[in-house]
Amino acid sequence: MNKLNNKIENKFSMYKVVLNLLQINPALVGLHLGIQNLADELKVMVAGLGSLMQQKLQITTGLSKDKMKAKWSLINMARVVGGAVCSYAYELGNNELMYKVKHAKSDLLRARDEELIDICRNYYDLGNTYLANITPYGVDAMLLQTFLVMTDLFAAKSPQPTEAREHTATLNKEIKRVDKEVSLFLKNRLDRVITILEPNDTIFVNDYFNTRKIIDLGTRHQKAVVVPLNPDAFAYMTGTITDINGEPVEDALVEVIGENGTYTDVTDEDGIYFVEGIADGTYDVRVSYEGKQHIDVFDVVFNADDEVENDFTMEDDVVPTPEA
Repeated sequence: MNKLNNKIENKFSMYKVVLNLLQINPALVGLHLGIQNLADELKVMVAGLGSLMQQKLQITTGLSKDKMKAKWSLINMARVVGGAVCSYAYELGNNELMYKVKHAKSDLLRARDEELIDICRNYYDLGNTYLANITPYGVDAMLLQTFLVMTDLFAAKSPQPTEAREHTATLNKEIKRVDKEVSLFLKNRLDRVITILEPNDTIFVNDYFNTRKIIDLGTRHQKAVVVPLNPDAFAYMTGTITDINGEPVEDALVEVIGENGTYTDVTDEDGIYFVEGIADGTYDVRVSYEGKQHIDVFDVVFNADDEVENDFTMEDDVVPTPEA
């Protein structure tokens, strides 16, 4: 997850569709005081979740874009300076000097901020040392000074994203909490009240539960979780995935696999997952993450309305040592 979880975005869209359905049927909803009160509660909760998501969006599209633009510019300049030094080193046959400036663009893009800053300052020092020799390759004192200024400006921006990430992490936790609150509100309260209308208002009830479908179109995993007409006919499982040091494992895949379907979720930055919509039945649970040993738990029974909490600890994958 450093990202706004696609699943939550899709669920948020579903919440808004549900709320819209209630709002465009005022006559029907108004006849049932319980539904009207729940609709008012849902409106407040969805507005709160939307506000949190908007705050996160403002952070990620503001400061992050500004910093990314500065990083790209710095990397492009580093390649100019490094390329000039590398060309001079090649001319001399100085492999040691050539090695010091031979970073691929992909290496620079993957480098952490502090690593990139160190690389650029090293490039500047080398460029300054060999300035007279690299001028024929398009690098002069003015360009080198510009490179130094760009490096310093990027270094000045680096602490800001750290603060932004901390703020984003706080928002992520709150978004996850409120999303779970809305999800349980729908399941435990509104769904049940709507079901009571079934004998007399079948069309509205069917429309309501059709809006309760969640389609996750994330690129890594695709799923469709359909809330059954009877809101008591499904369970959920939640918990935390950590490594052997107690650190959360982000982006671990949790799968609940059975003859009634497969239900999945991916852990957030705190290692938390939330698998919902699980129909009655017996399932196998698998937790997997690249570089870790997968975890399998077989024959787990889920009954209607179960609220299961399962935490898992993942060990590092063991790479077999080749025989001599």
